Parts: sequence; structure tokens; C-alpha cells
Amino acid sequence: MSPSVGSRSTPSPVLRYAAMYRKHWPAVLLCVFASLLHAGILLPVPLVYKRIIDHAIPARDGREIVLLGLLVLGLYLLQLLLGVGRHYLTLTTTKAVIYELRARAVAKLQELCVAYYDNTNVGKLHARAMLDTEQVDVSSNALIFNILSSGATFIAALIILLHLNTTLTLVALGFLPFMYLARRILGKRMSDSTQAYRDLRETLSTGIHDLLAGIRLVKAFGMEPLEEEKLARTIKDYLRVSITMSVFAGLLGSVIITLGALGTVAIYTVGAWLVIQGEMSIGAVVAFAALLGFLTGPINALAGSLESLLSGSTALKAIFELLDEEAVEPPTQGAPVERIDGAVEFPHVGFTYADGTRALDDVTFAAQAG
Repeated sequence: MSPSVGSRSTPSPVLRYAAMYRKHWPAVLLCVFASLLHAGILLPVPLVYKRIIDHAIPARDGREIVLLGLLVLGLYLLQLLLGVGRHYLTLTTTKAVIYELRARAVAKLQELCVAYYDNTNVGKLHARAMLDTEQVDVSSNALIFNILSSGATFIAALIILLHLNTTLTLVALGFLPFMYLARRILGKRMSDSTQAYRDLRETLSTGIHDLLAGIRLVKAFGMEPLEEEKLARTIKDYLRVSITMSVFAGLLGSVIITLGALGTVAIYTVGAWLVIQGEMSIGAVVAFAALLGFLTGPINALAGSLESLLSGSTALKAIFELLDEEAVEPPTQGAPVERIDGAVEFPHVGFTYADGTRALDDVTFAAQAG
């Protein structure tokens, strides 16, 4: 059954957000190029070490050692400059899009009708325009900085490692499943804690906003202890979840570092055996161990970036749900009133709460000028 005209499905929030980068595509391409170059510019350094150990030192060639040392120093300086450049380019590009997204969210908040605000928590709307846009900004940087550059670095490092020695490469790859399992198990706990942290942060922001909005009533009726108790419970839960999230993050980091250290031990142990067998040189083993970081580092960066992207995707969905809200009030016509002269009268008015409780009935009052 073919869809009817006008029933065209709405693109996903990710695609709609990506479309906002169309007018910035030259800057985006430049950011990607700078990120790839920054990530891979140090890949030749371990091979330089191999050259120094296997050729320059046995030949007692001091001139070659100095030249190769200057080459390594130049590569590190170039990486520093590329890092500053890519950071500036990426931030200016993503911030421009985030500014546009936040401006659209603020404009939408002004278009929504009053009835919508009566049934919607204002604190959550504030979170859409501020907290969620910040999360999207972080995810955008993670996409350019980590996912693209880390993937390219991993592939390039794997090719070089295979060229150095296939057996040693298989030993190194044997540790990757354990890193994946650590990320899988602890990462899931971290993801759940992060979601709870985000929800409590939103609840706390809402509570503080409501408190400030009604501070006159709170002080007039002496409700400070009650409000403090309500916020104290949320702050306590917020602190508990923050600690849990930090514990899992620290535990995951420790496990990854330990696995990396065990991998290095295995590389040097098997590498020493291969040197004895005449299958590798000492310089090749040292270069291989140095290149190992280019293999495991991108995996950890990718795992962390995927978590950030998931959070960003959730935030994008919430933002575009706000932008797609149809409870829009047409703009008022005419010029705004700058000054009102005369009395204001409310004849025979009433007020009823949402639960049906009648608070005011047939009340008439007036406020005289001045």
C-alpha cells in the first residue's frame, strides 16, 4: 500500500542535525582532514626508533641519530600545531551549528501557546534549550575528533604491525576481545549511571527553577524547610549517582590500563623469543611495542565516543521533539503597549485548579491608576 500524499516520514534527528552542516561543508572537510593528519602524523616515529636501534647505533653514526632525533621532534611539533588548528576549526564549526540549534529552540519556546506551558514542566524545557544542546555539542566534537581519526589510525597501525611481524600482531590482537568485554560489561553500567545522572540533573534543574519562580510564596508561607527537604533528597540522589558513575569510569580505566600493560609484557616476551629465533630485530620489537598504543588507543577512544554519541542522539531526539511541537500560538498583531493609563478592572472572575478545586468564584476587583 503506497503512502498517501503528505504522509512523508520525518527524517531522523541525526539526519536533520547533519543537514544543518551543509552550509559549513568546506570547514567540516578541513576539520576531518586536520583530524586525520593529527591522528596519524606520529605513526612513523616508532619506525624511526627502529632505524636508530638497528642501523644508526650499530654503525655508530652520530649524524644519523641526530637527524632522526630532529625528525621526531619536528613531527611532535607539527602534531602540536595540527592539534591547535583542528581544535579551533572543529569548535568554530560545531559552535556555529549549536548556536543555530539553540536559537531555533529559544524561538520555538516563544511560539508555544500558554496552554502548553500549563501542562509542561518549565525546567525540562530549559534543559532542552541548554543542557541537551551542550550534550549535542560534545557528541559532535567526539564524532570528528575520535571516531573518524581513531578508525583511520587503527587501520594504518594494523597494517604497519602486520608488516613488522604477523605472529606478534596476533598476540596483540588477542588482548582486544578482553578490552571489548570490559567495555561491554562496565560500559553498560556506566551508560545506565550516565542516564540516571542526566535525569537527576534535569530534575534538580527543574526543582531549583520552580523554587526561584515561587520564592515569594515560599517566604510568605514559611515553606523554606519543606523546599529544602525536597531539594535535599534530589541532591542526595544526584550525588549518589555521580559517585557511582565516577567509580565505574575509574574502574573501567584501570582495567583498560592493566590489560594494556599485560599486552606490553606479552609483546616484549614473545618479541624477545622472536629475536632469539632470528625472526625479528631488537629495533622491530621496540617499534612494535610503541605502535601498540596506536592500536589500543583508538579502540578506547572509539568506545568512549560511542557512549557520547548515544547520549547526543538522545538529546537530539528531545530537542527536535520540542522543535516539532505543534502547540504554536500565532504572533500577536499590532505594536506592543509601552504604557497603560487608567484603571484595570476584573469583573466577576473565577479560578479553578487543574484537579477541579474551585479557588475563586465570581470575584470583582479593580486597580486604580497610579
